[in-house]
Amino acid sequence: MIELNRILIRSNGVKIKHYNPLLLLYIVVVRFLTMYYQEKVINGILCCKHLPNGECIELAKQTLTERLMKYEKALQIIQNFDEEDEGKYGDPGVVAGEALSF
Repeated sequence: MIELNRILIRSNGVKIKHYNPLLLLYIVVVRFLTMYYQEKVINGILCCKHLPNGECIELAKQTLTERLMKYEKALQIIQNFDEEDEGKYGDPGVVAGEALSF
């Protein structure tokens, strides 16, 4: 059995958590090796999967709503872009891209 963590008490009485370094290394390696994400539309529904051989699952309504709000904000920025903004920010696509960034 791997000891996950233990509480150490410093000489000044402050309690701190000490994590097993092997466990932390294991978590980092597993997270690195499982960094996979793919989206595709199946029967008109946007789905994603987190493993290459994993099952596609439908994206949550909250995720889709958040994306819709970002796209609407970016579109509004482009529509309201005028000469003064162009002098200040440059290309409207850059500003809209910043609004879409995650």
